[in-house]
Amino acid sequence: MTHFIYRFEEINYANVLEIESWRYSGFEKAIYMDRYHESRERGDNPLKGPRGCFGYAVFNKDNTLFGLMEYYFEKDGVYLGLAINPLFIGRGLSKQFIYEGIENLKKKHKFDKPVKIEVHRKNIQGIRAYESYGFKFRSRKDDILLYTL
Repeated sequence: MTHFIYRFEEINYANVLEIESWRYSGFEKAIYMDRYHESRERGDNPLKGPRGCFGYAVFNKDNTLFGLMEYYFEKDGVYLGLAINPLFIGRGLSKQFIYEGIENLKKKHKFDKPVKIEVHRKNIQGIRAYESYGFKFRSRKDDILLYTL
């Protein structure tokens, strides 16, 4: 996978509002953007998401907001948070999105720790996407599953 189809930009407040309007029919019903609102109120530049993460609005070749990619830098690794615009779910695009998200991470942030994802056990679509990409199940705490690359 060396062909890139997405453009990553630091998230801005217009992106936050658009992502917040997305609605899903699966386990997750919406993306909660409260921490970005709080970050804006504090005057942060760039905006910060949950746990102080770096958020990127991801656009496709048609300049449509395709997804959200977040990077959480923790002692034990870099955690990815991601969401895809509901208009694009079920089209087989998650593998490329994850790949480009990891490449963006390497390009814009220096890191030397494992890449991880936490996912709710009922988020079957997410679990399938992560396993298809190559993430391996490592542990479970309550309803949260931990996967590493």
